[in-house]
Amino acid sequence: MSGLDLAQLGHAGDFGALAHYADPAYYAKAYRSRRQDVAYYVALAERVGGPLLEYAIGDGRVALPLARAGHEVWGVDLSAPMLAALEQRLSKETPEVRRRLHLARGDMRRWRTRRRFPLIISAFNSVLHLYTRDDV
Repeated sequence: MSGLDLAQLGHAGDFGALAHYADPAYYAKAYRSRRQDVAYYVALAERVGGPLLEYAIGDGRVALPLARAGHEVWGVDLSAPMLAALEQRLSKETPEVRRRLHLARGDMRRWRTRRRFPLIISAFNSVLHLYTRDDV
């Protein structure tokens, strides 16, 4: 599980979920069929505009369709393996799509920027990894 520091997570309950984030191929297979939320986020971005921020961007399951639809997406994720998988997927995209996607490795609980976003998303179940009021 290189690239994901268990000490950073700080919660023993997270260990069961680590396989999802330490092995991007496992994540992709496990969540391949989850697409309903992608259409929702693309439609929402069309109404709100951008740029937009996605916390826990993962392998780009949501971000890539947003970038393909013409939206500038900034994404943050704690998992180096998931970001590497996204970079691999991104390398196969057009130059226009690659220019629209900006990645950062970081903890969504602590990552900060001066940039403002009209839309910030944390798709699927990533918010479930925030256990305390301080985390949120």
